[in-house]
Amino acid sequence: MANLEPALALLWHLEGGYRAEPETLFGVDRNANPDWPGWKLVDEKRGLPAFPQLVEMDDRLRNLAAVLYRDRYWKPIRGADIRSQRLAERLFCFGVHSGPGTAVKYLQRALNTLSRAGTVFALLAEDGVLGAKTLDAVERLYQVDGAVTDARLLLLIESQQVGLYMGLAKEAAHADDVRGWLRRILVGRGES
Repeated sequence: MANLEPALALLWHLEGGYRAEPETLFGVDRNANPDWPGWKLVDEKRGLPAFPQLVEMDDRLRNLAAVLYRDRYWKPIRGADIRSQRLAERLFCFGVHSGPGTAVKYLQRALNTLSRAGTVFALLAEDGVLGAKTLDAVERLYQVDGAVTDARLLLLIESQQVGLYMGLAKEAAHADDVRGWLRRILVGRGES
């Protein structure tokens, strides 16, 4: 079963350290997570000569970020219950970026696509909740398709991500973001 630590390592690589606009640390966005306890520590170090390096090297802050990511993103995608580390990492990182419900919904849609019209397993509700039926479908697909299951699922999930990003890139507010979003897919593949 998948482990959180390698998924966090990939996420740290994608998110980087401290960024001022919008303010994020290890990808934790201050606007989206104003009550995150790490912001108090960040504010205490702001203005010191070695800021922001001080906060980027602070293990307490990285641990606080890890707890947030575990509770809000890893647990909802049931990462520890997924057989494939690669699949769990990709769902986790996409869930951080677009919400765990969206990541799971894309997985469910990919599974339905590979279900051979419901003959391998019953078609799933694409509800964004990773429950027993979704986990059972993933396991059944591994039994039927074996080692290529990861590649097929990831390709179908990525294609949905690209479609999402292409639609968002049409909006002026996101026109410059698409390169970074596509980079996330390529890094997850090990291609950047």
